[in-house]
Amino acid sequence: MQSMAAAIGVFVPVLRFLLCFAATIPVSFFHRVVPGSLPKHMYAALSGAILFCDGGRKV
Repeated sequence: MQSMAAAIGVFVPVLRFLLCFAATIPVSFFHRVVPGSLPKHMYAALSGAILFCDGGRKV
């Protein structure tokens, strides 16, 4: 990940943020097709937890 961050000229935490930010776009498209209120809330909570979790690494 360091080589990718160096290639675009940013620090590793900034790269992680950019990747998570870009990942929210397809996640939001799938949110539209989830039927019902409770499943939408569960999908939002699960996808948010996955995007928030950074594999156990400290930033």
